[in-house]
Parts: sequence; C-alpha cells; structure tokens
Amino acid sequence: MSQYVYIKSDPGLWTVGFYDPNGKWQPESDHTSTQEAAERAAWLNGSRPTMNRLRQVRDEQGVSQLHLAYLTGIQPSAISRVENGHMAAYPNWRKRFALALKVSECDIFGRTQDGSEK
Repeated sequence: MSQYVYIKSDPGLWTVGFYDPNGKWQPESDHTSTQEAAERAAWLNGSRPTMNRLRQVRDEQGVSQLHLAYLTGIQPSAISRVENGHMAAYPNWRKRFALALKVSECDIFGRTQDGSEK
C-alpha cells in the first residue's frame, strides 16, 4: 500500500490521497487547511493525533527546529515533516527528540513505539 500524502488541488483546498503503483492519483478526502489534511494523512498512515505534540513541546521550551536538528542530528526538513504529519518519526528519532527536549517519548507521542505508556 502506498503512503497517504496531501496535495493542493484547488485554491484553499487540499486533497489527501495516494499514488497507486501505476502513478495514478487516488483521492481519499478534501480539506480546507493544510493542518486538517496533514492530520488526516498522518492518521491514515498509522500515526495518531498526539504526533503534533512535537512542535508544541518544542515551542513551549523555546527550541527552534534548527536547534532541535543540532541536538538530535536530524535534518530540519525531516523534523518539519514529522511535525506536519507528512511522515512518522522513526523509533530512534522518537528517543532522540525526547532526550533533546528532556521529556519522555510519551509526553511527545502519547505512547512509545511498542505501544506502552511510559
């Protein structure tokens, strides 16, 4: 199965869908904001709403994406994609984010990668 993404399909409209193996766009739903589209794509890809707490925790601590990139060794563009729901954080990234922000994985992602609440 392909990964769900969103595209700007019309002015003020973002469509969530995926490209099938033949490269044909398969729409799933329309949204009026990038935030809604990103959350829907993340949900369809297996992430849960708590995913966006990375940005919230980072902002609460006054840590820029660039500084978080420095602390974790993860590219700023990848951090942005995780925060916006374009991709899920790899298990080792989740640990690195938590260590850099001095919080538990649970504080950022709700549950650890193995599903437990620590």
